[in-house]
Amino acid sequence: YELFRLLPTPWKGALLRGLLGADLLGFHTYDYVQHFLQSAKMILKVDTQFNNIQYETRMIRTDLFPIGIDYQKFRDALLNDLAARISTSLEQKFMGQKIIFSVDRLDYTKGLSYRLEGFQVFLERYPEWREKVVFIFNIVPSRAEIRSYAEMRRQIEQQVSTINGKFSSLHWQPLIYRYNHLAFEELCALYQSADAALITPLRDGMNLVAKEYVASCLDKGVLILSELTGAASELSEAVLVNPTDAEEVAEAIHTALTMPLTEQRNRLSLMQRRLANYDVHHWINDFLESLETLKKVQEEEQANILDGPSSTSIVDAFGASARRCILLDYDGTLAPFQKLPSLAVPAREVLQVLRDLAALPNTEVVIISGRDAGTLTQWLGELPVHMVAEHGAFIRYQGEEWQTQNTLAAEWKDQIRPLMELFVTRCVGSFIEEKASTLAWHYRNTHPDLGFTRSRELRNSLLQLTANTALQVIDGNKVLEVRQIGIDKGTSAQRVLDRFNPDFMLCIGDDTTDEDMFRVLRDRAVTIRVGNAKTAARYNLWAQTQVLPFLRRFLQVKPLSVPGDRG
Repeated sequence: YELFRLLPTPWKGALLRGLLGADLLGFHTYDYVQHFLQSAKMILKVDTQFNNIQYETRMIRTDLFPIGIDYQKFRDALLNDLAARISTSLEQKFMGQKIIFSVDRLDYTKGLSYRLEGFQVFLERYPEWREKVVFIFNIVPSRAEIRSYAEMRRQIEQQVSTINGKFSSLHWQPLIYRYNHLAFEELCALYQSADAALITPLRDGMNLVAKEYVASCLDKGVLILSELTGAASELSEAVLVNPTDAEEVAEAIHTALTMPLTEQRNRLSLMQRRLANYDVHHWINDFLESLETLKKVQEEEQANILDGPSSTSIVDAFGASARRCILLDYDGTLAPFQKLPSLAVPAREVLQVLRDLAALPNTEVVIISGRDAGTLTQWLGELPVHMVAEHGAFIRYQGEEWQTQNTLAAEWKDQIRPLMELFVTRCVGSFIEEKASTLAWHYRNTHPDLGFTRSRELRNSLLQLTANTALQVIDGNKVLEVRQIGIDKGTSAQRVLDRFNPDFMLCIGDDTTDEDMFRVLRDRAVTIRVGNAKTAARYNLWAQTQVLPFLRRFLQVKPLSVPGDRG
């Protein structure tokens, strides 16, 4: 995750967008899932909920699918005649000696040099094991034509020669080194014969060799495994080590060679049961079943998405109506969210669409926002529209002055503000926005996980502080707001409805705060929520960028014909 962040930003974005072309993303470990979610949130600014990612027009799921092995294949190999003969010959050749084995392809991630260092420290620290143990060290050729790999092989072979030259006797050689491929039967024979497997890569997404070794053990065997492999989270009964710590590896080898048989068998039994239950066949089925379940969820979400026929029906109903009213939220609906509220200035095309809609005959346009009255006046005051500020604390009908609906004195802010200021210091990137009747703590610019965690802490504190008062805590889109009870968009929407009494009403919003008006207008208006969140609205639009094109369709409606009009 930290290394990924070092890549150039265009590369990071391209890689993540490419992966998000899939509906289901599977990772070997829980940590890998979390790292991917963190990267997607920080680089692409996507919203996530549990392991789900909302990206463009789809919900994508990330989950844990640790790849399994064909467990039964390796159990059956215990009865393979050729493997049994090779295993017997190995045990006879090294009679009276413990066998440690290692098999890995030649690669810088495998930590082969560190592995040899660990074995050398073991021989130095425990001289009593000399001539009583042999390390079969097999490297599978890989990328031999690349100069750096050839140099790596040369260094490893020099280490092997050094260890053998230092510790061997006329009758014993501590390291049996092979640079060659292994046939399946030879591999199984090594698995079956070895008293310990030394599998210590510097980094490995999973490492199936470790699983294959455990599956092949019959009544003995200890797995020494790098804690930096994906398999370490599944094979927790192995002796886990830091692969770069030669002394820890040496101690692990000693632990493995002196471990009582009963403990070896207990550890093996637990790991084998786990591998048998989640083998490669189970892994495939789990993946496909999860994908099938996800597709059903996606289809259910699509059922509420505003499609072409529904859009046409809404526009037709608008055209056939004599009195029309359009209620629009601002942030996240007419304008995309910005790092700072002051940056969300309406674009020229937004102003033009609002002006054109308001110019339609018998059409009232109402901007209903959490913004303060001053900002709405500055940005939209020249338009022929009605405005509702601070979720309903202030209302200004076109041609009139602002009317306040707030009946609570502002002294309550002195109790709330210090608590929010404390959380600003505890959560870098958060800030307080103070309006006439509202205090808001924004955490859109914080680290996603830290911001959410702090928001839960602050919410709990605010709920306790405002209990038995005339205040309410609103949990919005990356914002917590405190305001007077009874001041909400639902109440304001009802006032608008009562004043204009339209026979067609359209209401669009994107936030939790808009749910109040969706519920109030459910049976009286076409309600649309931007995004795919669960909602009381009748429809969803996938993204804020779809709002303006949808509104432009209403501008193409022909004027309502009047009886007797020959035009």
